[in-house]
Amino acid sequence: MKHLLPVIVTAALVLFFTPLYPVFAEKNNNSVTALEKIKSRQQELVTKTSTRSASLVNRKDDKEFKVNDLKEKLSVFRDQRKAESAQRISDNLNKINQKRVEQSNKRITRLSEILNMVQTRMQVSTDSAQVASGSAAIADAKKAIEITQSKVTAQGQKDYTLKISTESTVKGDATSAKQTLLADLKVVEESFIAAKQSVANAIK
Repeated sequence: MKHLLPVIVTAALVLFFTPLYPVFAEKNNNSVTALEKIKSRQQELVTKTSTRSASLVNRKDDKEFKVNDLKEKLSVFRDQRKAESAQRISDNLNKINQKRVEQSNKRITRLSEILNMVQTRMQVSTDSAQVASGSAAIADAKKAIEITQSKVTAQGQKDYTLKISTESTVKGDATSAKQTLLADLKVVEESFIAAKQSVANAIK
């Protein structure tokens, strides 16, 4: 019996501890699974935050967003007459830009028509020297018109909705937007003058 006692004790210990290993393993697996879920949720949160940030950046470049943003800022002005004036200036700047773009497109169309007539006249000329110099001048004029057209198209895509900082700086914000518009239109006008001169050179 004494010889059997150690064997009985060992067997009892084995039976006692054996069920615990799966339990410990299960708890460990549960911990790993929970940790993975937490990491997954954190990653989803980071992804959603990045997506929202990118979306916000894109919205800021959207004209409708700018218009609504301006209205929201003006709505909290203490002096609503100042707010109305700022809104009117903002609207007028965009209207002026669109009107000038339309006028520029018409002027470019007219230049192209004149240049086409010059080219038609040159094609029936029998003077080879005149044809050679005329062809070069027409090519230069066409290039100048294309450059001007690209600038006019780009100008038409610009937006001059006021970017208001505070109520106290709204006058300065409006002046800044007006100066930007005038500077941009000047660039377009200078390009048109150059194209017009190129057409004039082709007529000679």
